[in-house]
Amino acid sequence: MTRPQGPIQPGEVPDGCIPRRVLFLREATETGQPPSVASAHGGSLKPPPVEVDCYRAAFATGGYNPYSLAVLQHRELNGEVLAHHLQYGPEATVPTTGSRYWGMVLTSYRTVNALYAALQTKVNDHHHGYQIEAPGVPETGTRQQEALVAGGWQNAPVFVVGGKTAQRYRSLFGNVGHVLGEETGNARQLLALIDTYVQDHRVPSHQTGRHTRISLNDPTGLAAGPALLFPCSRIRLPTMINGLTDRGLNVADLPVYDTVADPTIPHRLRDLAEEVTTTYNRGGFTNTTDSSAAAPFAFRWVAFFSPSGVDAALPALRELVNGGELPYLAAIGPTTAEHLTSIHGVRVHAVAVNPDAPALLAAVQAYEANPGP
Repeated sequence: MTRPQGPIQPGEVPDGCIPRRVLFLREATETGQPPSVASAHGGSLKPPPVEVDCYRAAFATGGYNPYSLAVLQHRELNGEVLAHHLQYGPEATVPTTGSRYWGMVLTSYRTVNALYAALQTKVNDHHHGYQIEAPGVPETGTRQQEALVAGGWQNAPVFVVGGKTAQRYRSLFGNVGHVLGEETGNARQLLALIDTYVQDHRVPSHQTGRHTRISLNDPTGLAAGPALLFPCSRIRLPTMINGLTDRGLNVADLPVYDTVADPTIPHRLRDLAEEVTTTYNRGGFTNTTDSSAAAPFAFRWVAFFSPSGVDAALPALRELVNGGELPYLAAIGPTTAEHLTSIHGVRVHAVAVNPDAPALLAAVQAYEANPGP
């Protein structure tokens, strides 16, 4: 089957062309609720409501038919350890023989979710003797906000990657901390912003570029020297740690969530592709019944949102097309795009300049307007 070489206008489905369907390989945020997060104590923890899925809304406005397929499962880790270390912010009054943290680095909204869940566990725990006294938080503030203020984070720099992470942090923690990095799109851009911050602000002395991996065997041990606290994924890339230590800044990281491939991806992907292909066939546009052509025929575009999402879903997509041509591929940023090309050897047709829905839509539309060879 041959792909159309030009854009299809909304409502137009020429004979032999792939309809303007785009598949997002991510969990959709539906009906104003964020994805659930498994709790280490059983059940699930869900932050307050957020907006309807922005990617599906943006692409629908752009004339596409959007679909979503969750390909990853996330499990929170080390919540109690994180909650303990959050007591030692820059203005904390908790006595300690170690040094305190002077700022925090959050590179994804999932780390913000983990932060919220850790504090939720902390404020619900009646056995550790931890008392929250946070007069700086308005009466409308949540207990999680109060816990951050009690930990001394009210005026601390909170470095984030992207608007989505910044928005999630503000929705959960209000004005606690100074959020910086909303305009950045990846770790390298955030490191450049941290460079500027360090030049323009007075940061704690004794910055030696030391990396501390917070020990789970000694969860009360703090970083040696004032450090940036970096809650992260268990399978984080080394970019942020190396960038901070190369700049002579101390950093202490703690894995706060784990990401694994959903084992049902192949079945759900095939079911979805066959469903939309069958619907298209019933419309009288084609007589194609070859299931190996289901993926490219069903979806004009497939968008990836992380290297782990690529590893989880691309093999299933390749299996589905059975040696045939893949759909157009889009990536949420350069890291994911590089993973697709260098590790998996596939072409990426569109790369978002920022990790958000408008940028991804713009990248896809730019390729549609001027397809490459």
